[in-house]
This record gives sequence, structure tokens and C-alpha cells, in this order.
Amino acid sequence: MVLVSAASQPWPGRLGPLYPLAASAIGALTLVPMISAFAPQWLVERVLKAIFAPQLPPEGYCALIGTGLSLRRRAFRNNARQVNALRAHLEAMAPRYAGLALPVELVHGSADKVVPPDIHSAPTAAAIPGKSRSARLRECRGRGSVRDRPPRAAASAAADRA
Repeated sequence: MVLVSAASQPWPGRLGPLYPLAASAIGALTLVPMISAFAPQWLVERVLKAIFAPQLPPEGYCALIGTGLSLRRRAFRNNARQVNALRAHLEAMAPRYAGLALPVELVHGSADKVVPPDIHSAPTAAAIPGKSRSARLRECRGRGSVRDRPPRAAASAAADRA
């Protein structure tokens, strides 16, 4: 199994107010329509820059992933609901990692601020014991999120080992 910049552990603290509010019934009627209607493109680009920092998003990335589609009311609210529910799922899954009976490769940017490797990938790799069930973490030094563009060599090597 290969995990690339994966949210794999429950994180400390809480989500900011956007996700719970956007996932709520009141947020669905107020906040989500306002964001869908009025979020400027510069704000979308700023968020993407923060995700990829310290690198920049690939040229044409906004058009490629369809940022306008992700701002539609239903898509935006569904994303908020999924992120809101993620921690509970990770709390249920994390204790089971020690029982995985397959090789696990983790590729993560060392500078990822959205899904920090010291909170997610490093503890996940440490939780998978044994020689036949070992996990290997490959941190890409100085890279932000590599979920959408993992270094080709690191991703290929991880897939070959898994």
C-alpha cells in the first residue's frame, strides 16, 4: 500500500470554524451560498499556494482540477462534511495499523503544513511493526503537499517496494 501525503492519524486540536459551520444546516443556508457566489479567484489561488508551499501549484492547476466546480454549493458542503467527519474515522482506524500484514510505503513532503508528516505519516509508519509488515516513510525534503504531484522517483520507488 502506498500513502501519499495522507491524513492518517487524528490531529491535535480542532478544525477551524469554517468546516463545522459549512457542514451545519445553518451554514448550508447562509455561509455556503455566500462562499459559492462570492469567493474571488485570488482567494482560491492563495489557498492553493498555501497548500503547496513552499512550492507553487503547477501551472494551470486551478483549471485542471476545476476549482470553480469545488466551489459549487453541494460540492463545497460535501467537502466540509467529509473533513468534519475525518477525525472520527482516523481515531477508529489508527489503532488498527499495527495489525496490517502488508508492506506500507509513505511519501510525504517534509514542509507540508496542511497534513504535517510529524502528525500523520511518521506515527503511522512507527505503528506498523515487524519485518514482513514494515512501513517505510520517504520524506521529500523541503516539499509541501505532494499529494497531487509526488516526486516521480519517490512515488515510483514506493510503488515498486510495495
